[in-house]
Amino acid sequence: MRRRFIVFVVPVMALVLSVTGVSAHVSGNTLTSALYVSTHGSDANPCTQALPCATMQHAVNIALPGFVIHVEAGTYNQTVNITKPLTLAGAGRSKTIVNGSNIDTETFSPAYFGVVSVQTNTGTGGAIRIRGMTIKGAYVTPTEYADSAPPVDVSIYSDANAGDTVTISGVTLGAVQDTADYGGYGLDTFNNKASVTFTNSLSTGNNTGALLEGGGIGGEVTVSHVTFAHLVDCAGSCSGSSTVYPADGVFVLSDQPGTAVDTINGNTFHDYAGFGVAVAAGYSGGNCSGANGPCTGNVSLTANSNAFALGACASASDYCAAIFLDAETGNELSAQIRGNSGTVVRPDKAIYEYPGGGVYNVTEINNHIKVLA
Repeated sequence: MRRRFIVFVVPVMALVLSVTGVSAHVSGNTLTSALYVSTHGSDANPCTQALPCATMQHAVNIALPGFVIHVEAGTYNQTVNITKPLTLAGAGRSKTIVNGSNIDTETFSPAYFGVVSVQTNTGTGGAIRIRGMTIKGAYVTPTEYADSAPPVDVSIYSDANAGDTVTISGVTLGAVQDTADYGGYGLDTFNNKASVTFTNSLSTGNNTGALLEGGGIGGEVTVSHVTFAHLVDCAGSCSGSSTVYPADGVFVLSDQPGTAVDTINGNTFHDYAGFGVAVAAGYSGGNCSGANGPCTGNVSLTANSNAFALGACASASDYCAAIFLDAETGNELSAQIRGNSGTVVRPDKAIYEYPGGGVYNVTEINNHIKVLA
């Protein structure tokens, strides 16, 4: 995960190569491929440490697969779409701030979703890494809201390259630009053949900390050692109605044919009222309603060693729970739920299997989630 170099055998001790206008400095037999982005840079520069460029997108566009793009300390009112295997590395969560406010990525060509996006990698598969930064301020217009195009901090969207592995680590995912207009998502993974890992991070301020959506086409999603805290309800302008939608820490939504495989281990959920882990195998709401639905999709879930300290949802009809499981008719939900602990407040439940009419194959072992009065 930390590899930053590839090795070539060369007969000289030091030289400088130029690849697509980018300098790759060679010392001995080690080639280090690195680009630099800075708040004082210019996209007329070669993106070296001495002469950094100004935008992450420019660096991505000129990078070769395997390059590391260093985003130096500072605040960047930018978005970026990653379309090849590379590393986007900030200087640290408190140092590199990427804020997508007032940037409508759906007007771009090609359009993409997310302040930081991984989308449309049609080339060589490989490791894509996003680390060491805060990502927040996702923006959506009222028209896009009506089209159900929610704002999202990091989006891994329909990556059809099975050779890709996407890792988001050491990041803070913060609130969207206007939580009163749309609650938004910290992370959204949709229908990827790529495997995705979200780890050692914080997701805060949005309605859904991580939405693991689609599934069934091969890519597994792992969420581990992430803190989901201070998430927000969604109602009024945010939900498009007077309905109050409780916050979700992790929402697994299998609404594509096949089986979504998701592992949610060792995470912490605290200081909000809502679901910890919510799982739906099959779906009949949203875009899956009416003539478009219901959508089918199975789930294979592992949820172990998570810790919960959640407040009470507004009403018992919300069916809030630390772990909520729903298999709709014609769909199957298989789950191993082991060693989870903590507290919820009534009317919430600890672990709840909603009578959705589907097939449940659920194993619960050594869970200690207390329901407080």
